[in-house]
Amino acid sequence: MGSAELGHAGSVEGDRLGSAEYEPAGSASEYAGSVDTPAAFEYDYPTTILVPVRVDASVPVDDSATIDDLPPTVEAPALFDDEDDETEVADRASEVAESEHVAFSIDTAAHDYPFELAVPHRPEEPDDSPIPLSLTPNAVRLLDSGAELRVITLDIPPSFSPEAVQFAVDTVLEQHPMLWVRLHRSGVGPDPVFEIPAEVQRLDEAFLELEYTADQTPPPLDDVVRAVATELDPVHGRNIRFVLVGGREVPSTMVVVANGLVVDDTSWRTIIDKLSLAWSRGRHRTPAVLESGLSDLLGVLSERASGPAAIEEVAWWHHTLSVVPAAAAGATGKNLRSRRRVSLTITTEGTAAVVAAAAAHGASVDEVLLTALAIARITSAGETVTDAIGPVVRLLADSRGMAETDTLVGAFTTAYPLPIGLEGIDIEEALVGGYAAGIAIQQIKRLTGAVPSYGVGYGLLRYLNPDTAAALNALPVGRCALRYRDLRPAQVHTDEPATDLLLDITADATADGLLVRFDYAAEVFGGDEVKTFAEHWIRALGGLAEHGQQVRAG
Repeated sequence: MGSAELGHAGSVEGDRLGSAEYEPAGSASEYAGSVDTPAAFEYDYPTTILVPVRVDASVPVDDSATIDDLPPTVEAPALFDDEDDETEVADRASEVAESEHVAFSIDTAAHDYPFELAVPHRPEEPDDSPIPLSLTPNAVRLLDSGAELRVITLDIPPSFSPEAVQFAVDTVLEQHPMLWVRLHRSGVGPDPVFEIPAEVQRLDEAFLELEYTADQTPPPLDDVVRAVATELDPVHGRNIRFVLVGGREVPSTMVVVANGLVVDDTSWRTIIDKLSLAWSRGRHRTPAVLESGLSDLLGVLSERASGPAAIEEVAWWHHTLSVVPAAAAGATGKNLRSRRRVSLTITTEGTAAVVAAAAAHGASVDEVLLTALAIARITSAGETVTDAIGPVVRLLADSRGMAETDTLVGAFTTAYPLPIGLEGIDIEEALVGGYAAGIAIQQIKRLTGAVPSYGVGYGLLRYLNPDTAAALNALPVGRCALRYRDLRPAQVHTDEPATDLLLDITADATADGLLVRFDYAAEVFGGDEVKTFAEHWIRALGGLAEHGQQVRAG
């Protein structure tokens, strides 16, 4: 790729931080990514919200507030109130089911937007009893903090009618029962369980239309999300909303708002694909087929958390994490919920080279990005961000692999900590795409491949087994996280918060390449410090991409 430009760094709005250029192997490794002017650099607040979840009353929406009035993160109470009475909860659920309208609070007087509710899906042959299921590790993690809000948007092609879109939503809801799941106290133990309601009890209005005409101003997306978010309530099985914003005369957008108890990135991928397929078929769609394997997977996870292999795996985690050097102090007493962001954009050419580097070594894109992080930690040794985050990186593990399926919808992804490092690598050679770059990728691939059960077991042992939870909680959990995802053609509007991380790195595939966001704790780091670390990372990724380009060229 020669001196082709890998990417630009700047704010989410596209302000230029600099360009990362790198030379072919053997050439000078000088990084040509200096900052043009400090004033051109801006920091963006990430959109991360915890859904307020209450059993006793719905949370009111302040229609007069603008999105600028809201803090980046909104606290959420626990999912259950110890004083709640089961009969009272059931009565309230019945009231909701009998209501003709979902409470969707927005200033309709000011905007004159007519809200229309879709006709709810009614099964012809409903089941007559709910199905109890074990909680996922992610659900246990969220019990005390409240459900996380997650939102994506998806542009609707002009040729697709609202009726076709509603059919698509019905199809998704019919196929994936976790979208209806309720948190329920079984009476057997102190902790709640998941319960899939009988089909006759699935009365929630999950599809909404917000129509406007060509002579009206489109409603602010943030206002729509804020209004819908107050309706999510996992105790009553209100976990997701599909809002069609637009009209026959104007472009339409589907806004999908869900809580993190039932949706993760893999679920988004499945929902996006099935929506696109279903509404493209319109009224000629094929009958929805209920997904299989849900109860089997949850059963396997519950058994695995306390099985014979559990003790052995706890020993592995203790051996791996107990020897990690302590990260530098500096976060004690700081408010980690105050977040800001540095963003990088990587061109399609640079992204293709990264993919080629991964393919050349049988690695994943995630592992190449993680390799760049390992190199960046070496080149930035002694700097503020590097010392504070330490060597442990929080990665994601998907337990769907235990059921040999990747299409189950639910929050089956949990994080696990892994210390990263490289041995015997010529860093200067790796930075210019030489042979050392490939060796570095292979080392990281072996490192991630050595994790028991690909990291799934960590979440099971920490959240589903009280006998092993204490031992894992005493070990480092990581102050930095990294993940890669491809949700095209959808766009992420609201993401899960990272309120216990100093640095959260997310790489999203886009039509223009990669958008990489460095969300950081604003009370711990300054923007320039995070920008400097991002420069080290993109320089390292540039070397790996150059290596991939050379391999692809033969």
